[in-house]
Amino acid sequence: MRSSLFAALGILGVCCAVVLFTRLASDPEKRIAEAPEAKEAFPLILYGVPNTDEDILRAKELGFTHIYRSGSGFAGDPTDPERMEDIQTYLDRATHHGMKVAFCLDGHRRIPRGQTGLEQMQSIVARFKHHPAIGFWYFYDEPNLPSPKTKKAMLAARLQESPDSSGETIVKELVRPPELLLPAYEMVKREAPDIPVIVMMAITEDGWWRDAWKQFHATYDIVSFDTYPVYALPFPKAPIGRVTSWMDRYTKGTDKPVMPCLQIFNWNTLGARVERAKAAGNMEYVNWRYPNLEELRYWNFSSLIQGAPGAIYYTYGGPDLKRRPPDEWLDNTLKAATHELRRFTGLTQSSSLHRLPHAQDSPILSATWKSADGLFLVIANGSDGEQRIVQREILSELNRGNAKAWEFTRTAGLDLIDGKIAGINLEPWEIQIWQIR
Repeated sequence: MRSSLFAALGILGVCCAVVLFTRLASDPEKRIAEAPEAKEAFPLILYGVPNTDEDILRAKELGFTHIYRSGSGFAGDPTDPERMEDIQTYLDRATHHGMKVAFCLDGHRRIPRGQTGLEQMQSIVARFKHHPAIGFWYFYDEPNLPSPKTKKAMLAARLQESPDSSGETIVKELVRPPELLLPAYEMVKREAPDIPVIVMMAITEDGWWRDAWKQFHATYDIVSFDTYPVYALPFPKAPIGRVTSWMDRYTKGTDKPVMPCLQIFNWNTLGARVERAKAAGNMEYVNWRYPNLEELRYWNFSSLIQGAPGAIYYTYGGPDLKRRPPDEWLDNTLKAATHELRRFTGLTQSSSLHRLPHAQDSPILSATWKSADGLFLVIANGSDGEQRIVQREILSELNRGNAKAWEFTRTAGLDLIDGKIAGINLEPWEIQIWQIR
C-alpha cells in the first residue's frame, strides 16, 4: 500500500508535495484551499498508546485515527532483532485494527550520535517505510529548547532583552541547532518522500527563544507545538486561549501546516511533578485537573478555524496505569469531543474553509465550510468572559437559510426578532456550530 504524504494529512491532498510544503501561503484558507481534497480521515494523533490490542482498540474507540508509542519500542539499535520485532508487532496491530501510526524516529537520541545515529535512523526508515500503518514520522521533540550550556536559560532569555543586562554575555544557544537536524531530515525525505515529517516545538514567551522555532523551517513538513495551560485554575479561568494565540503566531510564521498538541492529562499523574510541588510548598497540586469538555471543544474548533490539518493529544499515559486518564473522563469528556470533531470534519469540505472577518481586538473566531447539503458555520468565543455577537457577516450567514444547531450547540443564547437571529450571546470559551441548509 502506497503511504501517501497527503493521505496521512487527510485534509491536504494528493499531488505536488514539494510545492505544497514549501510554498503554501501563510493564510490558513489558502494553505488548505490550494491543495486538492483527500479522502482520508482528519488525523487525530494520541500519544502514549502501548503495544496491546486492548489499548490500540481503546484509542480507536475514543475517536483517534493515529497512535504514537512513546519511549521503549522505538529507540535502540536497529540490528537488535527483538526490538525490531517489537516495532513490527506494533505496526501490524495498528493495521489490523484500522489505525495509523505516528512513528517516533527518536531524533533526540539518534541525531546527537552523529553518523552512527544517522545510519541507525536510515536503517529504521528503510525497514518500515512501506508498512501500511505508517502515517507520519515523528522526527524530533522540542529541539528549540535552550541548550544546557545556557545557564538558567529562561532567566537568561529575559535578561538578554533587559537594559540592565549590558556588559553581561548571554549565550543564545538551542539544545539542537537546525543545521544538526537538517541532514537527518533530508535523508528521511530521500528514503520516504511521501511520508510527512513532524517536529514538535516547545513554546515560551521568553526573549530570544520565543521565535527560535522559525529557524527549523527546513527540517519539517508539519510543525507542532505543545502547550499545557490547564493546571489548577477552575473553568473558565484557565488560559486555554494560549492555544489560539500560538496557533496564530505559528501559522503567520511558516508556510507549512501547523498541528497543535493539546493537553489531555492531569499533572497529578506525574509523581515527580507532585513531589517537586510538595517540596516547594505549592499546594496547588491538589487542584490540578483534566481539561473539561468546553475546553476541549474550544481547542479543537478554534484550531480548525485557524487552519489546523489535524491535532495531537498528549497523553493516554503509556503502560503506566497510574498515568492513564480515568475511564469516566475518557468516555464522557474526551470521547465526546473527539467524536464530534471527527463527525464535523467528515461532513465538511476542508478546502472550502472561509474565515469571517472580525475586529483586530475581538476574541471571536468564526468560519464557514461547505458540506454536501449546505454550509456549516462555527463560532468560537476565545475569552473567559461572555460575548455578544451582532456582527453582520455572521448573522447574515445564519439567516440566509434554515439554520440548525449542531451537536452540543445551545440555542438559548439567541436573540430573535421577527423570526430572524438578531444576536448571539456566547458563554466563556463557547463553541457554536450551525448547519445551514
